[in-house]
Parts: sequence; structure tokens; C-alpha cells
Amino acid sequence: MCQCALPLKADASIVHSLKSVVQAQEACAIAWATNQQILAVGTSKGNLVLYNLARYQKLPIMGKHTRAVACAAWNNTEILAMGATDKQVQYVVLPPVNASHTAKG
Repeated sequence: MCQCALPLKADASIVHSLKSVVQAQEACAIAWATNQQILAVGTSKGNLVLYNLARYQKLPIMGKHTRAVACAAWNNTEILAMGATDKQVQYVVLPPVNASHTAKG
């Protein structure tokens, strides 16, 4: 079973939104972006969901891993690195804050 904890800045509305994001999948890794209000959630099924808290949008990115996401971390240029129990590391690059396109996986 995966275990996760929300950071202290998560309020009740964020917790409720996070619950809806991972309805059928268990959250295993959670990471806040460094320069944007983006929450990354890695699941027990190897999927990734990016949640934009500023716009109240979610962006599911399916099939990043074949097994549970074990860890996730952002760098200061908004690149997300995720490690999983499939022994793979995957990267997701966010567009700049003012860009209108979506993340590349």
C-alpha cells in the first residue's frame, strides 16, 4: 500500500480536489512545483495527474510508468522527475507560466 502526506499549505478545498483527481487510483507521490501552483500526483497504477491550483484545472498524463510512482520532485525550471517501482525515471516539462499550451510528457 502506498503512503503519502499533504504539505502544510494544503487546505480543505485542495484536499477535496486531490481526492477527486485520484478517485480510482491511490496517490503514492505528491510534489509541489517550485514556481507555479502545480501539484503533481503520482499514482499506484503508474499514472500522473498535474493539478493547476491557480486555474482549478487538472491534466491527467496516463502511462508514464507501468508500476506505482514511488517519488516525485520538481527542479527550479519546472521539470518534474518521477521514479517508480518499475525501475524507470520519467520527466515532464511544464511550459512557462505565461504559455497557453499544455505540459509535455
